[in-house]
Amino acid sequence: MIKIVACTSGSDELARVVAEPVFADVCAAVTELVTTLQTQRAQRVTKVSVLEMRVPESTSFLAPHLVNIGGKIVHHQVAQVHAPAVRSVVQRQANAFGLFFTVFTTACNFHTSSTRTSTLFRGGVSRAAVQDAIEHIFLQESVAEVLVNNVVFSGRLGHPVQVNNKGIEHALRALDAGPVEQCLLLDDSTFVHSFLVRATRDEWLRAKGLHSYNMCVRVNIGRTGVVNFFIGIAGGVPLANGLESELHAMCAEVLQAIVAVV
Repeated sequence: MIKIVACTSGSDELARVVAEPVFADVCAAVTELVTTLQTQRAQRVTKVSVLEMRVPESTSFLAPHLVNIGGKIVHHQVAQVHAPAVRSVVQRQANAFGLFFTVFTTACNFHTSSTRTSTLFRGGVSRAAVQDAIEHIFLQESVAEVLVNNVVFSGRLGHPVQVNNKGIEHALRALDAGPVEQCLLLDDSTFVHSFLVRATRDEWLRAKGLHSYNMCVRVNIGRTGVVNFFIGIAGGVPLANGLESELHAMCAEVLQAIVAVV
């Protein structure tokens, strides 16, 4: 596997991976990189590096897909919230945040506070499965509302990303979804780019059916081209609203904007 990196006079970098070290494929990748930088970035290519990669990396594009749904169940003030059939599997767990009554399921994990006023759920990948689990695990008279406040999508660009790629931030700003902030990365982070998109522009949100939600999107881009979208919804949104398709379309648009500049 061969990695090709093209550098410009403006210290911008793009990379591609060629699965087999075939001369014609390497030359085609170099040509594509040079053309992209000269036409889209209007910069002169000053150096092209051809490197052998010992560790294989995925070079296929992957559209965004849902990997996590998290939120909170607000309970009515009752003595018991769990259904009688599941009380034998409820586990008491204590951590720095207090005591919780936890139920682990294949749909997601539920953590009920010691006061039984709320339950946090994490790790869901299907809204229908989460709803079904709630109906089986909790007494329905104890459930006041179910809110989603954290949704995560993941995708893949199809080629590696360089640290000095300067087009990503510009592409995110060009979406005109709202303010874009570059996030400070930790030394041990596996990501090479991280941005917070504060999706506040009502016209952009309205086009995606999301104008009534207060959202921010953390976009983390890994060296290998993996892109994770961490979507936070202030105040939460009812689980029954089913935002998956709208959020998926939003992430797909952002991913395509990034693909165009990497």
